[in-house]
Amino acid sequence: LRLDPHVAARLMRGGLVVGVIGVGASLLLAAFGTGWERFFRSYLVAFMFVVSIGLGGLFFTFIQHATRAGWSVTLRRVAEIAAASLVWIWILFLPIAALVISGHGEMLYSWMSAEHRAADPQGLQRSTRAPVDVAQGVTRLSPG
Repeated sequence: LRLDPHVAARLMRGGLVVGVIGVGASLLLAAFGTGWERFFRSYLVAFMFVVSIGLGGLFFTFIQHATRAGWSVTLRRVAEIAAASLVWIWILFLPIAALVISGHGEMLYSWMSAEHRAADPQGLQRSTRAPVDVAQGVTRLSPG
């Protein structure tokens, strides 16, 4: 099945328009409706979903290569394409990193709130490690 290049370009442009409209609507709802905390928690869930798809494809590819399975070549190509998304996943991690580094990590993680730090002395140690945790996340998600 091959698409005409003009049809493929129109489909990609349409997808881009729908994506931009969706992101714009999400930002407007966060700014004027449900609040930023709900937006960022939803973003974190969506980020983890995308990461899990890529990691699942990578795991499937590893298993197929380790067992030298010959039957799964066509399926393995799909898994390899899913795993290839992991190369660019660090871009989606940037908003999470910026939120944690800016000191608003409590929107995502309850243990970063001032109340939790006051009640738990070890919570303070964890929250002061936020830049270290973000740096580890960036290095683990970055290509190469």
